[in-house]
Amino acid sequence: MDAGKFYAFLRFEEASLALRTVLHLGLIDQLGKQTVSHDELRETLGWTEQSARTMFALLQVMEILEHDAGHYRVTELAANCLGDGIPTSRKPYLAMGSGDDVDGLLQVLRGDFADDALPLYGEENAGETVMDHVDVAREIAFGLASRARNFAAPLAAAVAQVAPGAKTLADIGAGSPYVAHACLQALPQLQTVCLVDRANGMQFVHEMIDQQQLDTGQLDFHEGDFFAALPAAEIYVLSNTAHDWKPEEYTRIADNIRKVMDPNGLVCIHEPLLLTSWNSDAEWMRALWMA
Repeated sequence: MDAGKFYAFLRFEEASLALRTVLHLGLIDQLGKQTVSHDELRETLGWTEQSARTMFALLQVMEILEHDAGHYRVTELAANCLGDGIPTSRKPYLAMGSGDDVDGLLQVLRGDFADDALPLYGEENAGETVMDHVDVAREIAFGLASRARNFAAPLAAAVAQVAPGAKTLADIGAGSPYVAHACLQALPQLQTVCLVDRANGMQFVHEMIDQQQLDTGQLDFHEGDFFAALPAAEIYVLSNTAHDWKPEEYTRIADNIRKVMDPNGLVCIHEPLLLTSWNSDAEWMRALWMA
């Protein structure tokens, strides 16, 4: 069952805002026919690394930028439709309605947050985060868990193809019990699944288990900081985790896995993949969502 169109609808507003931001910046004329590296473009715009990676991916999907051999350039379509002083330009029409929302997005992209702004996640005991506010955190946790519930079975099937005889598995930054439950069903030799998450995430895992009345007989709950230490296992699953952390932070998680994993162990990294070209509307919808 492909819900890609519904997910894509969620992104249409963001895509519209991204387009108006590009027009506000005059990015098409600023780049012209130049070919620039990721770092050059990011520094020119003054964006943070994570913002740049996300927005450049979205702008590729929208056919505003194209990427080749590590460099970006404006697409011919964008040059003809979004530039200044071109008879075929739709910029005056498409730029209508730009205002505070564009300025707000640019502040986020540049990392210009208010002094009292809270990060969504953070290392254990590193300060207050959004996830420390129970009502908001519950909405986020259950929203993300609903997605995990739908991809858990195919993810578990993929793991089972590679390591059918594994006996132990750790789900890092689990957020929900659904991947663990699916892996127990897909890997008959599996004896224990360890769910690893911080305290402010683990509380919702227990709520979900209670709601769904899931069997916890083969589940271990490791409540702690995965930047500090991890339990030993044969398989490690990191699902939708990489994009939440800076590269150097994610490397610390990987280093902790390396210290304790079984010599013949497996690390399963599950992340959305961006399609930069497509053969149908359905593929385009998936690409927009993945951005």
